[in-house]
Amino acid sequence: MRICGIKLTHDGAIALVEDGKLVFCVEQEKRDNNPRYQAIDDLDAIAIALAEHGFDAHDIDQFVIDGWDGVVESEFRVLSGSIPVSLKGAPYAERQADDLLASLDGSGLLVGGQSFPYKVGQ
Repeated sequence: MRICGIKLTHDGAIALVEDGKLVFCVEQEKRDNNPRYQAIDDLDAIAIALAEHGFDAHDIDQFVIDGWDGVVESEFRVLSGSIPVSLKGAPYAERQADDLLASLDGSGLLVGGQSFPYKVGQ
């Protein structure tokens, strides 16, 4: 499965994951000498990034848009070429989530006395 992840707002980026492996990830600020923290305001940037890696929109199974803009339901106004488009985004937190910030103590894997590679010798 190919999933294209898109971060539209501040520090925009495009990533492609295929069968759980990252194929590419590019920040919008790295393209065409864009300024730092460049957002993606034209969907053509996504088509171009895909084409540069040998893909087009028809090759993608799912597009996932990130980019919370601080409201309950996000709406992103971007261009597709010269045509204005409005995309809806979901909030980061579920509206009716019970105990959203409740501690999950005791739900992890107990691995007593184990040392992990980054801690060996410490």
